[in-house]
Amino acid sequence: MNRACMMFLRVAVLGGVLVCAALGMVWPAASWAEDLQQNAFIHFFVVPTQGEGVEAATEALKGELVDLAGGYTELGAASGGDRDADGSLHRSDHRAFLVAARKDLSMQLEALLAATFHKEKPFMLVWQGNCSLYRN
Repeated sequence: MNRACMMFLRVAVLGGVLVCAALGMVWPAASWAEDLQQNAFIHFFVVPTQGEGVEAATEALKGELVDLAGGYTELGAASGGDRDADGSLHRSDHRAFLVAARKDLSMQLEALLAATFHKEKPFMLVWQGNCSLYRN
């Protein structure tokens, strides 16, 4: 597998573990389960923690996320790794975010992340789920 694919898989697994852990801590009581529907799109993505201007870019991103989606959750530090072509381990540190919205914002978020962090293809996972804020 190439380096980008391995990084994607590792970050995807880490993201899934983080999301499951977070949901396990805040998932609604069983009596709410019948009322919940897939009423939201959940967007998980990572941004770099190192590089010139990254801190300022991250702060600007937070404001954009509030404007675009009404808010965000910063999960904190995340790291991933893969093998370089020579077989050596390449590790990258990131900051992980979750954004829930009533509609799929992946195209807007990808464009925002690409412009903010100068990445051609930012890493993002998107799935449908339930958000207590969006219950009728």
